[in-house]
Amino acid sequence: MICPNCSCPTKEEMHFCLNCGAAVSTIAEIECGNHSGAAAVGACVVCGMPVCGDCAVTKEKKLFCNDSTHAVFLDHHALLGVSDSEFEADIIVSNLKANGILPLVYSPKGFFDFKSEKADSAVRVFVVKDDRARAITILTELGLEDFIHLETIQHL
Repeated sequence: MICPNCSCPTKEEMHFCLNCGAAVSTIAEIECGNHSGAAAVGACVVCGMPVCGDCAVTKEKKLFCNDSTHAVFLDHHALLGVSDSEFEADIIVSNLKANGILPLVYSPKGFFDFKSEKADSAVRVFVVKDDRARAITILTELGLEDFIHLETIQHL
């Protein structure tokens, strides 16, 4: 699937674009992570929290939640990849740390009620932009290149 907002390739099972946060599916309404009953217009590209029009912060055509640190986070960090599994994300993080790269992980389990099948469960792994190429090389050498987000490779 291609995001209608930024033209980034997006996994079919995702409801929000990982690159810009825009809604990419026409599923039943997803609620804002802050306002029960308010429809989400997208999701924060850092933490994945669904946001309504009142919560959404837009910077450089990307959606963020109202956590003020998230809108500046991507100035220095890049999304390396996503996983549907906390276990897989832990393997990625362990391998990167063993090679001197300190990744940051954002998991949706902090704000989603997992009774909702509508929620994206992507665990996001970020690295400092200067470490991105080396992180991709490490994961590729380990045979873990399927983890790497396509948009990450395109921006090298």
